[in-house]
Amino acid sequence: RKIGLANGLLTAGLSLGILLGALMSLWISLNFNEGQIYDWAWRIPFIAGGIFGLVALYLRTYLKETPVFKAMQARKEISKEMPVKQVL
Repeated sequence: RKIGLANGLLTAGLSLGILLGALMSLWISLNFNEGQIYDWAWRIPFIAGGIFGLVALYLRTYLKETPVFKAMQARKEISKEMPVKQVL
């Protein structure tokens, strides 16, 4: 019933990710010199991304599926094939 809100949150999340990446790049360029960036500071965004990935994995593991998704699973409306295969 709230498709607009869901799409808005999805778009906002994607935009927030792009913004966080740009801010991380700006922070690194302002706080480290070129030599430090080449030596080790380039790893900082990857470490931060790994931490975010672990948090996302934790959330996906312990959050329950929505009733709508469970109903679709029960009716077997969810594709068993890969979506790319269906498109092709």
